[in-house]
Amino acid sequence: MSKVFNLPPDSSSTLAAPNLAAIKDRYELLASMFEGTEDRVFAKDLHGRYLMVNTAVSEFFGRTQAEIIGKTDWDLLPSAEARVFAESDQRVVSSGEPASYEFQTSRGPRHIHLHTAKSPLRDSHGKIVGVIGIGRDITARKQIEEALRLSEARFTAAQEIAQFGSWEWNLITNRVVWSAECYRIFGLDPTSFEATYANVARYFHPSNVERFREVLAAAVKYGTEFKDDFRIVRPDGEERYLHVEGVVTHYAADGGPLVMTGTSFDITARKQTELALRRSESNFAHAQRIAQVGSWEWVPSTGRVLWTREAQRIFGFIDQSRDIISRGDFLNYIHPDDCARVSAAIDAALSHGVPYDLTFRTLAESGERIIHSLGEMHRDHENVPVLTGVCRDITEQRRLHELLRSSEANLAQAQRIARIASWRWEMRTGHESWSAEIHDMLELDRSLPMNYRRFLTFVHADDRVTVTAAFNPTLMGAAPYSLDFRVLTQRGRERFIHSLGETIRDVDGNATSIIGILQDITERKRIEEELFSSRDELRGLMNHLQHLQEDERRHIAREIHDEFGAVFTAANISLYRLANQLQTASPQTRELLASTKEMIANAGKSLDDIVNGLHPQMLTHLGLAATLEWYISEFEKRTGIRCVRSVPDEGEMIDEQRSIALFRCLQESLTNIAKHAAASLVCVTFTTAGPQLVLSIVDDGRGIAADALIAPDAFGLRGLEARVTQLGGSFKVHHQIPQGTRVLVTIPKQTSAKRGAHD
Repeated sequence: MSKVFNLPPDSSSTLAAPNLAAIKDRYELLASMFEGTEDRVFAKDLHGRYLMVNTAVSEFFGRTQAEIIGKTDWDLLPSAEARVFAESDQRVVSSGEPASYEFQTSRGPRHIHLHTAKSPLRDSHGKIVGVIGIGRDITARKQIEEALRLSEARFTAAQEIAQFGSWEWNLITNRVVWSAECYRIFGLDPTSFEATYANVARYFHPSNVERFREVLAAAVKYGTEFKDDFRIVRPDGEERYLHVEGVVTHYAADGGPLVMTGTSFDITARKQTELALRRSESNFAHAQRIAQVGSWEWVPSTGRVLWTREAQRIFGFIDQSRDIISRGDFLNYIHPDDCARVSAAIDAALSHGVPYDLTFRTLAESGERIIHSLGEMHRDHENVPVLTGVCRDITEQRRLHELLRSSEANLAQAQRIARIASWRWEMRTGHESWSAEIHDMLELDRSLPMNYRRFLTFVHADDRVTVTAAFNPTLMGAAPYSLDFRVLTQRGRERFIHSLGETIRDVDGNATSIIGILQDITERKRIEEELFSSRDELRGLMNHLQHLQEDERRHIAREIHDEFGAVFTAANISLYRLANQLQTASPQTRELLASTKEMIANAGKSLDDIVNGLHPQMLTHLGLAATLEWYISEFEKRTGIRCVRSVPDEGEMIDEQRSIALFRCLQESLTNIAKHAAASLVCVTFTTAGPQLVLSIVDDGRGIAADALIAPDAFGLRGLEARVTQLGGSFKVHHQIPQGTRVLVTIPKQTSAKRGAHD
């Protein structure tokens, strides 16, 4: 370097001699230090004149160092570039602070990027006397940065096109660095979403989040790569499928994992296609199972066969692991009587392209099956004949068809035996179908057609409106009808018909047809009338017998009371007189006399019980209420079962029939409680308010069966029911909750007259 440092001609006016020498020595030293560097090293005075430059500066300007020293940027550069340099010098001098900037310029066809750093140049007193700077050609770096930017842009674009995002997870801080595509896949805003492990995990579908955590934990723990598919839920609620791969890429000095790097690939479209295909295949297989139809494809030349699962099930004998079946193997499983026909159909399809429609039998391990098969021949891309077809197992259908034919025959026979006719009317077409039994029922010639209008002409004139009124609501889709009416046959004989009908609907609920039956119940009606008459007679007989029974009981009770009562009275008087005469008798005699008196008293009491059991005298003399109160008290004393009663004071006069009926109900109920209930408490309530006489007997015992009244041995209960029913009342027995039995007797009153005091 011949001349590294020179002062401009007028610089002596701004720099003192000592300073000038010091600066010159300093910058000549600096120049020698920076001479070998590629960076541009320079120094300027306050007027922007170059005081020192190295070779790199000389090469930049294309001039020698001597030609540059003392010159300004205005002398060496175009004005636009000189202005940039001069303004940056001025900012450094004015602020007294270092500054740096980048600048782009051209040297011929070549574009140059420059980075320049400048600092104030100070003398030994700290006074700013100029600017010193270093400029570096960063063209290569800029080109690399631009290439990198373009590469990143292309990579980002490629990720967006491929829906492929990359990520990096810092295992120490739990922060995640996402590519732009990851944000787009998750539907998140990079400016507002903080990518951490916890925040990211929140967007995984609840059914996938636990597996996501387990997979990541295993990969971190064992340092293994993981690949898995997950489902995410974006903030807008949209679900997407991701294929995620990751592996630990950075480890600490102690071997601990630091960073995991991975990719997320949006496979929603592929998954949806897979799911749609899977659903389609599943639906197809399901449809085949429902329809019991299988499909197959067979290449006779090679024996290659493709069977659907339903086809394999239908044929039964096919080994699912085999994909090669020869013609001979197949025919071996065909019933010998059907082999020739199946073989001929295959030949016709292969030789002449004739489709076939076959029904044949197979010999499967589970037994003989009947197969219906449709097939035809086509040629594949290599012009090889291929048989394709469908098959259906109609074994059960054939069996049901045979059963149906047998059932129809049995139904027709049953209708003839039961004298039942059936009919059906199609509402959409108006078509009517009637079974042949209707002709026999109406004594018609079977050759005559039957329809609803013609049938109405045979309905009894008094019942025709009723039949029409019942049929019309059914026609409109209302509830089914059940009706009894009369018809007059062709020969004028009256018959009773029981008819049932209902509306049939399709899957949409629309009425499509009406079906019904007609049954000749003439004989049943005759028997019912006879039965009703017999029941009325039996009911009257029972009522008569009950009256006779009560009269007989009353008579017996009166006779016993009158006859034996007088005897017991006379015996007691005699014993009293005998006791007076035997006052001086021995103690043994007096003891015998006392025991005799006691036996007579007990016999009298037993006699009273028998008399009251046959017909309580109190009913006649004191009325029903007092009799009920007395009988309940006697029951409580005799059995030890506590009785709670609510019996009103006698106010209304109750006739003898009702009084006896209600007393017998109480008597039978309490007897049953003592024998069977194992009760500890009985509540008896008798009310006369209102138009009914109501007697309720409730116990807390083991309860009574629901069918007690119809039990074979329930004569007592059924007798009470008949007695009460004869009076127009009701007799009901209920099982109490949680335990016990309630007997409820209700009888309408006959009179509301008041009883007098003389009664």
